[in-house]
Amino acid sequence: MIVLTGRQDSRKRARMAEVATARRPFLYLIVGMFTVIAAWGYVASLQSSLQAPWTTDFMRLTLASTQMLAGQDPYSAPLAEAEYLQQITSISRTTAGRHETLESPTVLLLLAPFAHLEAATAFLIWVAISVLAGIASLLLIEERLGGFHTDTNLQAGPHRFALLLSATIFFYPTWVSLVIGQTGFVTLLFLTLGWGWARDGRDERAGFALGLAVSLMPALIVLAFYLLSLGRLRILATAILATLVGLFIPAVIIDIAVLQGYFTALGAVNWFGAGWNGSLVGFLAPLFGNSANAPLIEAAWLTPLLILAATIFALRALWKFGRMVTSIEQKLGTERAKPIFDQGFALCLPLALLLSPLGWLHNFVLLLPAFCIGLEACARRPRDWRWRERILLAWILCAMPYPVLRAENNDSLIQWFGYPAFDTYALIILAVTIAGLCQREASALLRRSRHLSKSKELEPPSSQDTGAADQSDEQSSDDEIIESDGRDTRGATPPTSGKLALP
Repeated sequence: MIVLTGRQDSRKRARMAEVATARRPFLYLIVGMFTVIAAWGYVASLQSSLQAPWTTDFMRLTLASTQMLAGQDPYSAPLAEAEYLQQITSISRTTAGRHETLESPTVLLLLAPFAHLEAATAFLIWVAISVLAGIASLLLIEERLGGFHTDTNLQAGPHRFALLLSATIFFYPTWVSLVIGQTGFVTLLFLTLGWGWARDGRDERAGFALGLAVSLMPALIVLAFYLLSLGRLRILATAILATLVGLFIPAVIIDIAVLQGYFTALGAVNWFGAGWNGSLVGFLAPLFGNSANAPLIEAAWLTPLLILAATIFALRALWKFGRMVTSIEQKLGTERAKPIFDQGFALCLPLALLLSPLGWLHNFVLLLPAFCIGLEACARRPRDWRWRERILLAWILCAMPYPVLRAENNDSLIQWFGYPAFDTYALIILAVTIAGLCQREASALLRRSRHLSKSKELEPPSSQDTGAADQSDEQSSDDEIIESDGRDTRGATPPTSGKLALP
């Protein structure tokens, strides 16, 4: 019966592979058509931004950089004077009433060279840099999670990268980040480089890249706690040094008050309740106060307590997963621990946007590695669609476009719990799903290591082939961790370990 069942499964898989191969051209045709339409929408939106560059965040940041280089604090005195606007050719409008700058001094220093260019030209160059950084990041993600070495189905080869690129184009935060000229894709490139180098054991390079990413996006400081739980102290020390250098260079060149003004501004903003902010602050402040709107309940003291509790819970989970990675490395080797390390790294990304007040929608492009790592983990559980459905739900909630909502207008139940809160729901679903995948797979590997240890103790070596048998036994464990809830899956479909499974 076992042999017959195995043959039936093999025939079924063969038929499914034939159907997938037959449907491939049609799938690519549909995806290609919609991608072309989406790309046309990008071109139209970017043309609109080029005609009025002063309406973009890029222009606001460039002018804040000019203000910083002029010796003034761009955080305590946001751009309200027309003289700074007049330094940019063809721009003579005032920005009085625009919101404060919340980007780090490193971002302002990075954009300083663009202040000397014509506004439309500078914006176009920055968009080109962002697009190249985004493509490079996707290529790095694809390479780390499988590469182009095989092309046996839709989940492998350059076809997979084409699907990944199309999914990124349809990702609403991608449109937001490019059209308003934000720095998300540049930060994503450093983040992806740091992750890849860390999993390859290149600690100094990984620390340098992650440190630059944190200096551009301070919310990623949560990665430091994860590295500490892993015991990767060399990466942590290098990352801290790179972060301090990135943050203190503007302070050294200009004034320490710039850095002080930045951290002061983060605590004085009262418009986190506006749309496009998926952080816990953006969700809780409109409900309990400390925002520009009329709250549901006047209890502003409750928001920091809830965020503190969530932070403690998240850090405990990260510490647990980090220790699991270390234990698996010691018992089964570094190669076996890489998937768990990846999932722990992926978990840090939605937590960074949830726990900090910087969970703006344009920063959601930093979640692309988390989505890919989560789908890659789902590929090792082909019979359990629940995990993949949750990740796709989080992606859909992020990808749904909706207009910007001003904080003072966020004053109804539909707005408190409706579309402005979809981003928060997406971050929570993604974080919980990745944590569940990481817990199940790590627990299965640890159980397997204990089983192998007991087998070696109870069965003394009887021949020279014992070592080969143990090695074969360990290799077969990859098939058994597909279903990590304890069920016997030795007759199940072999896993596609290391393959990114895009829907």
